[in-house]
Amino acid sequence: MMVFGDFKKRKLFKKADDCEDQGNYQEALEILNEIIEMDPHYFKALSLKGSILKKLGKYEESIVCYDKVLELDSTLPEVWYNKGNALSDLDRNDQALSCYNKALDLNPSFSRAWYNKGNALRKLSKYNEAIDCFDKTVELDDKFENALYNKAVTLMDLEKYEEALKCYNRVLELNPKNSSTWNNMGSIYGTLNKNKKALDCFNKVLELDPNKPRSWYGKGAVFIQLGEHEKALNCLNKALEVDPDFEPARKLKEKLAQGEFS
Repeated sequence: MMVFGDFKKRKLFKKADDCEDQGNYQEALEILNEIIEMDPHYFKALSLKGSILKKLGKYEESIVCYDKVLELDSTLPEVWYNKGNALSDLDRNDQALSCYNKALDLNPSFSRAWYNKGNALRKLSKYNEAIDCFDKTVELDDKFENALYNKAVTLMDLEKYEEALKCYNRVLELNPKNSSTWNNMGSIYGTLNKNKKALDCFNKVLELDPNKPRSWYGKGAVFIQLGEHEKALNCLNKALEVDPDFEPARKLKEKLAQGEFS
């Protein structure tokens, strides 16, 4: 009978896994609950249930599932990692760090755990430690685009703009159409008063997607620095046309109208 019971659990788990792949989360949860009722120690079902609950934004419930798995086997780095991600989503970053560290103790080459550890450290304003984690991520996977990007963002937090630009250029080597990178480079060049380079970056974003209010805003700010107020106004109007609730553009437009940059 045990053999037939195991076969039924495996068959149900395959069905739940297929449902999850297809985005049928509620059906998958119903099947997983059936498996767990049959066998409360079936850790694959508990782990998949945790992942689905996280996707549904039910982070506390997902953590309960991961804890049950870890009670059964505390040597699973992926489960520590997933628990860390759920805690991070709840902004419980110190606890998330503990989970990422557990995952990395078990698997020091776990690049995604290094990456998310870096993200948690950045949220805690531990910028240099975060950069070390992003460096480790890229050491393990030199095509990990988001790690390079987030390293650059963290360098911006530290106002290390030249180093950030080098990172952003490495991102663009991997993905020349990364519009967020072009936008952030434009912001750096604007901060450094390298206005032509800033405009080139913002224009590149808008070539890729003209519906980027932040880039229209950035372009407007550069034109203000250049004293070209009419062009600045046109850009700010464009930003507000794309997103009428984009507050930075509205405020900058008000200051321009009040003659603060004359």
